[in-house]
Amino acid sequence: MAIDPSRTNPANITVREVMNSPVITGRPEETARQIAKKMTENDVGSIVIVENNTPIGMVTDGDIIDRIVSAGLDPDKTKAIEIMTKPIYTVESEAQLVDAVKYMRKKKVKRVGVTYKGKIEGILSIWDIISITPELVEIFSERLNIETPLAESRRNPVLMAGYCDLCNRWSDSLIEVDGKYICEECRVE
Repeated sequence: MAIDPSRTNPANITVREVMNSPVITGRPEETARQIAKKMTENDVGSIVIVENNTPIGMVTDGDIIDRIVSAGLDPDKTKAIEIMTKPIYTVESEAQLVDAVKYMRKKKVKRVGVTYKGKIEGILSIWDIISITPELVEIFSERLNIETPLAESRRNPVLMAGYCDLCNRWSDSLIEVDGKYICEECRVE
């Protein structure tokens, strides 16, 4: 996750700049233990449950604690569909991060799916938001000092992760060119 320090208003950070991708999925008939194992293997706190290529719910680490462990249920007999949170709350990838945080607070959730063109392409969690706090402090400090000339920032462009504004593919090396975020492949063309 890299936030572009040259942006004119760091308060306008988009969800796509902070979200995690790809989305790890599971099936409704998988057991809670299988879902928990996927979480551990992929180092994630949630699994999107999919049926016929359609997301129908989400199982979080909190769901496993609250609905399996605390309830004394057998994780080998309890299915994902029985413990999943539904519906999946979502935000658009181009939404402002501040709006996504307000939405998460309103819905009282720690994670939301991130959609792009109607499909869930990522997950935004409270931890993702917290992880960028040091970068935000640096951005605001830099903005206050405004000592870096524009020419220097163009010589040393900041790479960002997200969707290319030209080809709509995910890239970890987007560079802002004339107000658009463009991937390396599109910059070569």
